[in-house]
Parts: sequence; C-alpha cells; structure tokens
Amino acid sequence: MKIEGLKKYRDRNREGRFGDLPPMVRREAEQWLFELCKPWRERRSLPGYVYGILCGQAKRLARTTPEERSKWGRSMRAKKGGYAVQRRYKLEGRNPTACATHMSKCIRETRKQRQKEAEERTRLGQPEPSRHGFTQGCNPFWD
Repeated sequence: MKIEGLKKYRDRNREGRFGDLPPMVRREAEQWLFELCKPWRERRSLPGYVYGILCGQAKRLARTTPEERSKWGRSMRAKKGGYAVQRRYKLEGRNPTACATHMSKCIRETRKQRQKEAEERTRLGQPEPSRHGFTQGCNPFWD
C-alpha cells in the first residue's frame, strides 16, 4: 500500500523534494537532508518512506529560524516538567487541584451570597454597604 502524500518523494529528484522553496531555503534544506541521511547511509539502507519523512523534516528545519526552534524546545521542556511535577504529587499523595477546586467553589458561593444580599438591600431600599473596612459594622473583627 502506497502513501499518496509521499508520492512526490519517490523519484528522489531535486524538484520533487524542495521545488516549492526559494533557492536559499532550498540549499539549507538540502544541507539538513544530507545531515539527516548520514546515519542511514552508514547502514546502507534508506527505505523510501523514511526518506520522505526526512525530506519533510529537512523542509521544516530550513523554514524555521533557530529562535523558533529554541522556543519550541523550551515549551516542550516546560510541558515535560509540568508532567513530572504532577507525577511527583501523585506519588506523594498530594492533590493541589482539589484544593484549587475547593477554593474556587468557596469563592463562587461567597459571590452568590453577596449578590443575594445586594438584591435584598435594593428590594428593601437600603444603601450599599461601605467598601472601607474603617467603618464600624463592616469589619467582622470590630463587632
């Protein structure tokens, strides 16, 4: 079974590989392809499907700048670190997500309660409470 997407790489001619790239980028892609094919040349066996994959990788490497590749690498390392922390927390029996979920739930309940109180005050015609903690009656520690 042949993969249609790799059809243009089967003949291994120059136009089929990097024909859609500008000349400078094409030259860089060819250099990348040469480097990527080195280990396969030592074994003297380079299957056609691997060659197609290597051509795609050479194109990608030629199009992207070193800064973009570095940025991508940093993001992958950050992701890996995040997974490692999650694994460690699981082994330690900690669950910070549960704590965050509980706090979020408490905050939502407090907002709902304040909204109910505000609606009740407006229904009764009372003014809004002071937002300053300096006045007596607003600070629960002074009562």
